[in-house]
Amino acid sequence: PATAGRASALDIFPTLAVERVFTSDHISTTILPTRSGPMQIVALPWIRRSQFLTRDDTRNLTLDQITQLLQERLTNALTWELQRLDPSLPAVLVGHLTVSGATVGTERSMMLGRDHVLLLSTLAGPALDYVALGHVHKHQVLGYNPTVAYSGSLQRVDFSEEAEDKGFCVIDLDEKQPPGSRLRRFDFHPVKARPFLTIDVDVKPGDDDPTQRVMDTIARKYVTDAIVRVRIQLPEEVESRLRDAEVRDALSSAHYVAAIQRDVTRSRRTRLTPESSRGLGPREALRLYLESRSTDPQRMDVLLSHADALLREEFGDEPE
Repeated sequence: PATAGRASALDIFPTLAVERVFTSDHISTTILPTRSGPMQIVALPWIRRSQFLTRDDTRNLTLDQITQLLQERLTNALTWELQRLDPSLPAVLVGHLTVSGATVGTERSMMLGRDHVLLLSTLAGPALDYVALGHVHKHQVLGYNPTVAYSGSLQRVDFSEEAEDKGFCVIDLDEKQPPGSRLRRFDFHPVKARPFLTIDVDVKPGDDDPTQRVMDTIARKYVTDAIVRVRIQLPEEVESRLRDAEVRDALSSAHYVAAIQRDVTRSRRTRLTPESSRGLGPREALRLYLESRSTDPQRMDVLLSHADALLREEFGDEPE
């Protein structure tokens, strides 16, 4: 939680003393028993500013200065914790943070406030055999000796992750090797995460049935159980023929329809200058407008003849 003293969703595990589940809300090292022997887990949880900084520390400082101060104190605390490790036991750092150089997606928009960022060199201590990171959703390896990796999220959270593989990392350590060289195997195992699917449709001018074009495009995609958005680009003159209800019916097998977006290309309105329009009669103004729109001559004659009939009906004389 952002506020000190409030309960976390993870507090239930130590409260109920759940066997073989370990949690930490501060920088600490836990000796984890395994079938192959003990190993050290250095925990670096998400840090609240209030854990490291007091009101006196932050008085008269800008937000950037506060973030810089927090990063410095966090670096010092982590460095001291790594120096206390037992070199005879394998050691893994598990951290929930942003590391400088990590590639992030639009999930940053979900992060409230400003992230504190640690340098890769701060984490990649020689006493560590592996660094397992969370917080950034994209799987990536940031460095080696020791290997520093984000496993990434197991599920996609928005369309920026549509093309990303999701999964988890499995590592093998050889406790007989010296510190920093115990990693024997590192594998990323993809999982079948729920797909996000973007369907783009470009409706051309003069298309008599834009709905059918959209549905034909949907039919060529596998939408079952996917989170789908449809982006339709279409000209203004056919927008009224697009039937959203039928498009939604075509997406009925999707897990969720996030959006059906219309990107309508509006016709450019041509305006006459005050000088050119001064003294024009309605018929002449209509003729100039039709010419500016490159209207077919035969169609122009038909429209002008209808305009003449309306003007005669209104004014009772020959139109100007």
